[in-house]
Amino acid sequence: MLITDTFSPREYGLPTAGVGVIMKSDTPAAVVSHWLLHDAQQAYYYGLPVNAAITSVMTTAANLLGLDY
Repeated sequence: MLITDTFSPREYGLPTAGVGVIMKSDTPAAVVSHWLLHDAQQAYYYGLPVNAAITSVMTTAANLLGLDY
């Protein structure tokens, strides 16, 4: 049974629950890395909070790789 009070199937349910969202590209970085920002814009349009959309292409991945300071 799905309990809707603790689980939100919507896009913004992940950052609200404390789960980091990371955007990535399957193509070489030099070719179409600008599409990551477009993907973040789409995620924001569909309900991801603006701070989660921005950090999904920069900060969250760096933290996961240990590149934060």
